[in-house]
Amino acid sequence: MPMKFECSTCKQSYLHPYTQDNHHYPACPSWQQAGLLQGIAETEDLIHHPIQFLSSYVRMLKSAHPEAS
Repeated sequence: MPMKFECSTCKQSYLHPYTQDNHHYPACPSWQQAGLLQGIAETEDLIHHPIQFLSSYVRMLKSAHPEAS
């Protein structure tokens, strides 16, 4: 289940996969600083910000499976 974060510097939202064994606040892809937890990613995120959501989702998948790149 993807969690949604927002960078306090650039105000960009980004996704990160949630796992039971790995709890941390991931870094913003642009600023490399931990973001603020916004909750779980919802359908409304895709509807209101489709390009930003999809690009963040692709980055999340690539970071979860680096050997597939």
